[in-house]
Parts: sequence; structure tokens; C-alpha cells
Amino acid sequence: MPAFVPHPVRSLGRGWSCATVATLGALIFPGMASAGSISVSSDVPGQEILVDGQQTGRFTPGRVDDVAPGRHTVRVQGACQIGETTVNVLEQGVVDAAMITRPAQGEIKLRVEPAEASVTVDGLAMSGQSTLSLSCGSHSVRVTHPGYLQELIKVDVGAGETLDLAVQMEALGVGSLVVRVVPKNAEVSLDGTFVTAGDYTNSALTAGPHVVEVKAAGFLPKTEMFSMERDSAQSFDIALDRDPAGAAIAKAPKDPKPPKAPRDGGGEHTLRNVGIGLAVVGGGVGIFGLTRFAVSGQAYQDYLAASEDPNGTAGQAQAIRDQEVVPARNLGVTLSTVGGALLAGGLTMAIAF
Repeated sequence: MPAFVPHPVRSLGRGWSCATVATLGALIFPGMASAGSISVSSDVPGQEILVDGQQTGRFTPGRVDDVAPGRHTVRVQGACQIGETTVNVLEQGVVDAAMITRPAQGEIKLRVEPAEASVTVDGLAMSGQSTLSLSCGSHSVRVTHPGYLQELIKVDVGAGETLDLAVQMEALGVGSLVVRVVPKNAEVSLDGTFVTAGDYTNSALTAGPHVVEVKAAGFLPKTEMFSMERDSAQSFDIALDRDPAGAAIAKAPKDPKPPKAPRDGGGEHTLRNVGIGLAVVGGGVGIFGLTRFAVSGQAYQDYLAASEDPNGTAGQAQAIRDQEVVPARNLGVTLSTVGGALLAGGLTMAIAF
């Protein structure tokens, strides 16, 4: 009589699941277990189906065949939606996996230099050295810091993606400014903002075009336009002239000087004309330089708009910045500096001769 061989399923006891029985049966008797199927659907059709983290090449609604019996993790994912569940596949059976998806998220790892720069993501203030969890899709990152060119970056975060975003800001540089005024209580304004009454010093003025205005009661106001270069120094001695309209009595000069006699050959007249010519040319060059600043400002607004345009790309915004904003700004700095020097030299010659 042949020896008794225990039945592999019956001997396991009632506490074992069908999946465990099927799996053990497949190990003891190869070919005993047969594959099952998973029918997958989701509230958002057309999502990719993954089983145990592996791509199946199927999309919802769809069916995945030849799945080994046992427990499996089914995941569906689209552009910005995700869903996941666990199913128990039986031999030759079909199990349903219907899922309600949720918005997917990703991460941005921010690394900003300088570290103390102000950072906003979609208008919300953030730390420049942090990891942010964001809904997948398009987001706008703005980085600002005094003395640096503002950065506007559009990023697209994918579902489950961690995006490493390193921002190295471009320094505009600073210079020093000294303004000495007469009378001593004159009001000094810088770029349209009142800063002090009396002499003014700023050792960290951002490079670029600036305007200094000085005024006092009973005096005619004066304005100086200049361009601050990186690591340079500018100083102005501004003495205001009395306002003739405010003088009650005009005083005659004590010792009026006789007019200068013209030099031989009309040399004095010639030098005066040269000075006037230089002043005119310098003024024209300086004004043209200021128009370059205006062009740079308009291009900068285009750069901001392109950076925030959801249909644009980061490359388009960067091209505007590199090809329009920076060249126009640099040309404006150069022309304003040259024009100011010619204007000052021409006026000096015209007055002296």
C-alpha cells in the first residue's frame, strides 16, 4: 500500500488565506498556480497603471493580465493626479481596483545665494534654504536682494518629483556717495526720496543711475544726475543760489570787476565756443544714455512678464534678460558717465573763458 502524502492545502489549517495557499502551492508544486487579472478604473480616465511600482503599459480603464496570485499594490497616475490601492489576486480570477484620485505633489529644494535674499513662491514668503512641498504644475519663484538683479523663475513640478533649484543672484555692486550742501540746512533727496537735511553720505549705494536733488527755502533748487559704478566714489559740492523772486532788495556789488578784454586772435572766444560745444555734446550723450536706461527698464518689465507667463518658458525669460536688459543697462551706464564728464568739462571751459 503506498505511503500517505498529506494534501498541501488541507494540512495548512483554516487560518491561512487563499493567496498564501496558492503561493505555497506554486512553490511546492510548480505549475500548480495560475495567474489572475486586475481590472483598473479611476475617476480620471487615461491614467497610467502601475502594479507593485512597475509600469504595465496600460491606462485606465484597463485590465492587467498575467498577475501572480497574492497581494499587489496598484497605482494610477496622470499629469497631476494620483491614486493607490491594494488588491488580492486569486488564481484565474479577475479583481476590480476602482480608485478616486487626489492631487499629486512634488518638492522644490531651494538654495539661494546670498542666503539672506527674500524669496517668494507664488507670492508666499519662503526661506532661501528650504525644501517646499508643492502641488504639481507651474509655479513662480521670485528672489530679491538690495544690490542684486531680481530673479524671476518659472518651474514645473511633476508628480512625486523633487526639483533641485539653485539660484545665484547677479550682484549689481555698490559705490559711495558724498553730498555737501550750502546752506547747511538744505534738504537732500535721493531718487525722489528725502534722505536728510544737511550733508549726506551713503557708503553702500547700489550701482546704476541716480538723481540727487537739493532744495531750501529762499534758494533755487539744484539737481545732479549721475551713474554710480561698482566700487566707485562720487562726491558733489552743491551750493544753492538765492532765489531772485524772494529777495526784497537787490544789493549792488561793492567792487564790480571790469569785463575781461578779449585775448589776441580771439583765443578766449574760441575756447568758450569749444566749451559750449563740449557741453552740448556731453548733454546729448548723457540724455541718450538715460534713454538706454529707459529701454532697459522696459525690457526688464518684459522679462518680468515672460517669467510669470504660464505659457512661456524659462529660456525665453532668460533670453530677454541676457540679450536686452543687461546690454541696455550697461550701455546706459557708459554713455551717462561719458556724457556727464563732457558736460562738466565743457561748462568749466565756457565759464572760465
